[in-house]
Amino acid sequence: MTRFAGFGIVFGVVAALLLGLVSDADAQRRRRRRQPEPPANGTLVVQSQVDGAEVLVDEATVGFTPLDPLELPPGEHTVRVRRPGYTEFDDVVEIAPGGEAVVPVELIALAMVVTVRSTPDESRVFVDGTFRGNTPIELELIEGEHELRVAAPRFREHTRTITAIPGELELVDVTLEAVPDELLNPRAPEWYEEPVTWIAIGGGAAALAVIIVIVAVVTQQPGPPLQDFCGDNDEMCDLVVRPSWEF
Repeated sequence: MTRFAGFGIVFGVVAALLLGLVSDADAQRRRRRRQPEPPANGTLVVQSQVDGAEVLVDEATVGFTPLDPLELPPGEHTVRVRRPGYTEFDDVVEIAPGGEAVVPVELIALAMVVTVRSTPDESRVFVDGTFRGNTPIELELIEGEHELRVAAPRFREHTRTITAIPGELELVDVTLEAVPDELLNPRAPEWYEEPVTWIAIGGGAAALAVIIVIVAVVTQQPGPPLQDFCGDNDEMCDLVVRPSWEF
């Protein structure tokens, strides 16, 4: 009898434990049933007439137009659409549970986008004489004609005229021509190649010619005019202008 009593006690304890486990599982299932289901997500549809525009939702990039419908949790969301050369679109959209929010986007073209690349890289880029940065670079040019200049040390400059049309894209790929070393480091000129040398020689020759002409004119005059030229200083005149055969 004692043995059967011991088995009965053990059986009772095990049964109580099993019943407790079953009760806990039932309670957890009941609690899960009572918890409300999370609201269903909604859908955001962005409609834009401009392709290639960046779409940001809550300041995070989600893609580029044209964009597939985007699933979002219910609530308010910020929507931004932008593309270089166009106005920027910003709005706050309310997403309903299980609903669809359609956002029509209109971007207005303001400038032409010009991408400039060059060989060598890091060349300096000027637009209408104003430095805009180094290659590769993306420029926004308002409507009209613009002078584009690309320059780099030891290379010949490249210049072209661009007619900007708002909303258009253009790629400018430039290969600059290297300047020969002999033009970058010219040799020093010889003395006879200096302009100053020939100016001095020419000036001296001109002065000598004037003196010769004066002497020739004076020595060809007859006696009285020579006296008029010399005045009272006959001895000095004889030494300077009188021919040697007259002494």
